Amino acid sequence: MAAPDLSTLYQFEKNWEDAAETFLESAVSIACYASASVEDFVTPRLAIEFATGAATLPVDAPITSVPALAAGEYRSHDAEFMVAIITDPTAGQTRANHFSYVGLTRVALLRSQDSWDSSTLPYYDLKFIRQTATMREVEGDFQITTLSYEIKFSIRDDAWPTS
Repeated sequence: MAAPDLSTLYQFEKNWEDAAETFLESAVSIACYASASVEDFVTPRLAIEFATGAATLPVDAPITSVPALAAGEYRSHDAEFMVAIITDPTAGQTRANHFSYVGLTRVALLRSQDSWDSSTLPYYDLKFIRQTATMREVEGDFQITTLSYEIKFSIRDDAWPTS
């Protein structure tokens, strides 16, 4: 599916976070919020953030797009995807609850290939995902476990705007 314009195509963070919000909330059964959300702070919750990293030059045919793009247009990208699992023991959310959410989140992401499909992510193809780190902290009353994932993706051939 072609993006309506280049600006929409290059909104990597919004597009990936919107797709993840959809399937993670269902898989983990708690509220999921993308970065820069303005919703009320509730727990338990998943707070997600997608950050694009390095881009690589294509090794395939030039891209056909309007406006015309240079033959060296970047279409493959590295990214980091972070999910913070946040619970509040003072609200009755136990350590067991917290780590249950951590486990469900890992399962959902490590088996997520089918969740990042053309219906949830129409402009990109997921090429690779793996967990790279876990960070645990206590902030005030909150227990927080942040899972970090390396993602490699590419812009689909049919995603380039044509008008």
